[in-house]
Amino acid sequence: MTQELSKSNEAPLCKCGCGRYVTRNQHYPYDWNKYITGHNWKGKHHTAKSLRKIGKANLGRKRSAKWKPLKSKTPLCKCGCGNPVTRSKLSPYGWNKYINGHQALTGFLGKHHTAESKAKMSKARKGVKFTKEHREKISEALMGRKFSAESRSKMSEAQIGKKASTKTRRKMSESRRGKNNSKWSNPSELTSEYLQAIRCRDNFTCQFCGCKNKSKHRKLDTHHIDDNRHNNYPDNIITLCQLCHQDTTRIGDKEAWRRVYTNLMKKIKRQNPEGHRAAIRIYEQNIKIYYGKG
Repeated sequence: MTQELSKSNEAPLCKCGCGRYVTRNQHYPYDWNKYITGHNWKGKHHTAKSLRKIGKANLGRKRSAKWKPLKSKTPLCKCGCGNPVTRSKLSPYGWNKYINGHQALTGFLGKHHTAESKAKMSKARKGVKFTKEHREKISEALMGRKFSAESRSKMSEAQIGKKASTKTRRKMSESRRGKNNSKWSNPSELTSEYLQAIRCRDNFTCQFCGCKNKSKHRKLDTHHIDDNRHNNYPDNIITLCQLCHQDTTRIGDKEAWRRVYTNLMKKIKRQNPEGHRAAIRIYEQNIKIYYGKG
């Protein structure tokens, strides 16, 4: 005896809310399924025990000929930014079409906000303070990023005429003091006595051009051979006049200057070994005084 089909021939929608239509039930062909296959598990997770059971059940199982491996090549975002997308959370075997937030940009590409819109957005963001964690994330995202010449010129023009507050200037000053300064060298090691011993070892003479310190008021400069201001060992410091010191930092290749002064230092140590040992003794005394016994 044949049974009549259900009154509604139109397939109902899947109850998970995906908006897709379900199919007929295999066991009861006159009824509709409530869910599309796999959709009744959306938002749910297997327990660790269930996962172990599933894994054991699939051991040694062969895939059918219809099975196709996932594409290893990550597709790019459809907005045209050129960045790769991530896996879909709802369907882990599929890819997202857009990077999060880029879908809204597709209708805005090539357009610009009006002055009124910019003013409204600026007003809405005033007083908003990012958390420390958020600022660190922004810093990591921008690390190593290279701006184009056009971007740099725009940022430079935007800063023209702006005056930093007293609080901001104080913060900038503190961030460049002491060890944070690129030209910082440890004052506890470079004492006046130690620098005088270096000049005495070099016979108060510029080791590059040979000019002597004729003026008692103007002292000769001391130069770090490897350009590391934290390395204040006597082997790394050489005496130069002001002009030669300027040429060393401005003209030519630093590696070439380093080789020249390294060879000159070897010559100094051969010609005046006692003066070099005296400078080493003063350096070691300073280390013991300021850093303790070592």
